[in-house]
Amino acid sequence: MIVAISGGIGAGKSEVARILERRGYLVIKTDEINRQLMMSQTYINSIKEVFPTAVDHRGINREALRKLVFSDEALRRKLNSISHPAITKKIKDISHTDQIVFVEIPLLIESGMCDYFDRIWYIDAPVINRINRIIKRDNESLEIAKSIISSQAQEEETLKYSNDVILNNDSIESLERIVDGLLETLCKKK
Repeated sequence: MIVAISGGIGAGKSEVARILERRGYLVIKTDEINRQLMMSQTYINSIKEVFPTAVDHRGINREALRKLVFSDEALRRKLNSISHPAITKKIKDISHTDQIVFVEIPLLIESGMCDYFDRIWYIDAPVINRINRIIKRDNESLEIAKSIISSQAQEEETLKYSNDVILNNDSIESLERIVDGLLETLCKKK
């Protein structure tokens, strides 16, 4: 069984992933796959071709790339057309197993992978909580945090595809109880 963990930035996908890892489950993280891709010369060349100002002698400047794509929808779509196929291939390569596998995938709709998953867990949190988490975690400005959240316009669409919604607006202990309840249900279905 393959379960997507999705939701907007700052909602708590990574915290849910950490809970699952502590419980012994395999969690594939698309952000980690993307970081690995950014070390590949082939990938760097693909990015440089489309975003020349985001690549220097050290490789991809993530901050420069982020500023470009979160201020321009067309550029974000171009980046997604490069990154999503590579990430999708890696997910499919890793997830062929008999155990329950979780995939932390922020841009589920944009990736075109909804049908690949047996279940979709949508992690949600109030926008103000998400903004505060982005500012604190990523050391971003209020404007950038709001821009990133608004750029993820597919959140409502992702919610429509979701089997389970986890509201992350309380303590870690509360989040753990919710996840444990969903795990119990999953194990019965497996």
